[in-house]
Amino acid sequence: MFFLRLLQKILQALFKSLPMLLDVLLLTLFYFAIFGIICVQLFMGILRKQCGAPDFSNAVTVIDNATGIVTLTVSSSGGCPH
Repeated sequence: MFFLRLLQKILQALFKSLPMLLDVLLLTLFYFAIFGIICVQLFMGILRKQCGAPDFSNAVTVIDNATGIVTLTVSSSGGCPH
């Protein structure tokens, strides 16, 4: 019985705090929106023609049997694939 009263008090406190939690949520969303707009304007076009991921299609793996060291060599194609 004590557990149910304790659970009831916890749930009542949670429901009473919901309006304040919603205020914090709205303020956080506003913060992210403003700084998102600022960052988009600030970094506009800087990442154009940048590679998203390296190309490992021409990679060569070399294993040294004496030391057990594995080396991955990637030959560069001189730029990003378009």
